[in-house]
Order: sequence, then structure tokens, then C-alpha cells
Amino acid sequence: GFRPGKAPKELVQKLYNGTIHEDVMNHLVTEAYRTAIKDHDLRVVGEPRFEFGDVDAAKDLSFSAEVEVAPEPKINDYFGIKFDAELLPEEITDSDLDQALEQVRQSFAAFEQAPADTVAELGHIATVTYQGELNDGTPEDGRHVTEIGKNILHADVEKALIGMKAGEQKQVTATFPEDDQVASRAGKTINCTVTLERLDLKKLSPIDDELAKRARLGETVSEMKEQLEQRQTQHVKSTNDRTLREKLFDAIVAKNPFVVPEAMVLEEIREMLFEMGALDRRKRESYSMDLSSVKDSFLAPATARVQRFIALEQIIKQENYSVDAEAVETWVANEAVEHNMTVEAVKKSLGLPERLPVVKNMVARHKMVEMLLEQAQVNKTFVKPEAEKSTKKTKSKK
Repeated sequence: GFRPGKAPKELVQKLYNGTIHEDVMNHLVTEAYRTAIKDHDLRVVGEPRFEFGDVDAAKDLSFSAEVEVAPEPKINDYFGIKFDAELLPEEITDSDLDQALEQVRQSFAAFEQAPADTVAELGHIATVTYQGELNDGTPEDGRHVTEIGKNILHADVEKALIGMKAGEQKQVTATFPEDDQVASRAGKTINCTVTLERLDLKKLSPIDDELAKRARLGETVSEMKEQLEQRQTQHVKSTNDRTLREKLFDAIVAKNPFVVPEAMVLEEIREMLFEMGALDRRKRESYSMDLSSVKDSFLAPATARVQRFIALEQIIKQENYSVDAEAVETWVANEAVEHNMTVEAVKKSLGLPERLPVVKNMVARHKMVEMLLEQAQVNKTFVKPEAEKSTKKTKSKK
């Protein structure tokens, strides 16, 4: 009820003393913490742990902050390193193209309910419910739609479906693998009642111009094949590039082992969940979610990813390597050609020119990886997916 600037100080202090104290503490701690991090040139990961002494309004505020920092290991012997890499064959065969066409057919298949007396076979679409308990007494139930033979459900459950008719039930005992995605049932045995609720038949489309149009792969079968071949070629290239990078840094880290902070690993697990679509980047709760329930499943790959990144950063630092704006322009032009985009579109997607320092660092990482791979001694083994037929081995420095 007072005019601005006319409220008695004692009254304001009495009403808002707790809030004022909290605001001032937060401000002082935040500013002092940021200054200390900058003064000590620390690369902090995770959240700090604060400890306060006696807080007295008549004295200067004093506190300590315990932080985890990113490791800065000394990396040696990275140029010319030797490692093995199992890669996809670079040549796209007629068989590869036939498989791609079949995948398109499968993705545009139509379904119709099977007649009541139909016996379930491989390839039929089954709507299944199951109810039972694990051998530790934990109840387990669910409802799924599966293509029999694809082992989307447990292989023993799908095997039991063969010969059943819609509405029938069967008792099934199955053991889950030790590395099951659901940690709570890994390695355990379930005894359950399986019910085949519904059976559907799959009707595949012919490979014709109409399928090409529906799949948005051109106007004709010929155009569809051409686009599928381009996609396969790009898939092989990107997959092999990723494999070579991972194997390169796995070899470097094996020669230069170092431990990474748990905070970095947990954040990498969160990033992997974002990439999988299990978490939504737009939701605030995604960044505070407890990851303990999935930690064990993602620990090894997340740790490896963090180690690869740190090793690359350290190599760049040790080599005192950087790129200039001209190198960024060249890299952007190459990206535009490779992805069939305009230079302006690539720059916009990268946030240039505002984010030039960030993009410089990114290009430096790409260039350093290229240099490391150019000098590496790689024993390449080309293997078809799913261990298909024979393998071809070559040795190369690239």
C-alpha cells in the first residue's frame, strides 16, 4: 500500500527477509562460482556440490564447491595406428537391390483378417496376449502384434503360435536372454498362458509403377530402383565411415586408457536416449530424469563414446590444430554437393555466420579424423550383413 520507494525498510525486511536472503545468496554464489571456474580455467562436467560455513550477514560469504572436470589425458601414438575393421561391401549387387525392393513391398503390405479356421503359419500376423509370472514370482503380462517368425516376441513364444487358431490358448515356458532389453526379466524364466486373439494375412503389392509412386520413390520401377541403389550406396558409405571412426578411436583409447567422470557418461546416456526417441528434447523433465534404471544397459557404449570424443579433443589440442574461415567455406561447399543442398541452406542449418567459432571446431574435428584415417594401417574385412556368404579381406593404409 506504500508508494514506490516509500515503504519502511524494517517492514519490508520483516515481510520478505527469507526471500531476500535466498535471492542474494543465489546471486552471490552463482557469480562467485562462475568467476572461480573462469579463474582456474576448469572444464566442469555435471553439477557442483556446495558446502557453506557459518553464514553471517556481517561477514563476507565463504563457501567451497566440489566439481568433476573433464579429463585431459596425454594421448600418444595416434598417427599410423593399426586396427581391424569389419565393413559392409561397397558394391551394391542385384541381390541387395532385390532385398531393398522386397522391404518396400513389405512396408506397403495390406492386411486382412484370416478365416476362423486358419492355422497360424510363418509370416502370419498374430495378435497375442500372455499372462504368467517369472521364476522369481514377479507377474508378467502383455499384448503384442507380431509377424510369426520375426522373433519380435520371444522365439519360443512365436514357435508355440504355429499351428494355433484364433481364440486358442497354450502354456509356454521361455527363458529370456541375459542381455534382454528389459533388465528386470533378463536371464529369468517365464511360465505363461499365451492366447492367440486374432490372425491376419499379409497381402503384398506387386513391384510396379504404382508401388513406386506410393513409396515416393519416383514414377516408375526404374526410377524406384535407381533411388534405392543411391540410398543403399549412401547407407554403406555412412555405416563404413562410422565403423572406421569408432574402431580408430577404440584403438587409440586402448593404447591410451583413461577414466571418464560418471557425470559425462550419464549425459551421454541421456543423449543416446534422445537419439532413440525414448526422451523428448523439448520436455524439461527429460533433463532431470533419473537414469539409474537404464544405466547398466547403456554404460559400455556411452563410456566408449565419451572416451572417443575426449581422445579426439586432446589430439587436436596436442597438435595445436585449427581451421580458418576459408576451410569452413570449402567444407560447407562439399557438404552442399554431397547432400544435394544449396550452400545457403547448409549455412543456415549450421547457424552461420553467427556460430562460426562452433563450426570451426566441428570442421577441425572432421579434418583431424580424416588425417588420422589417412595415416592409419587398417585391416579391412568386408562382410555381408547377417554373415551372408563369403568374406573378402584387404589391407590398406586408408
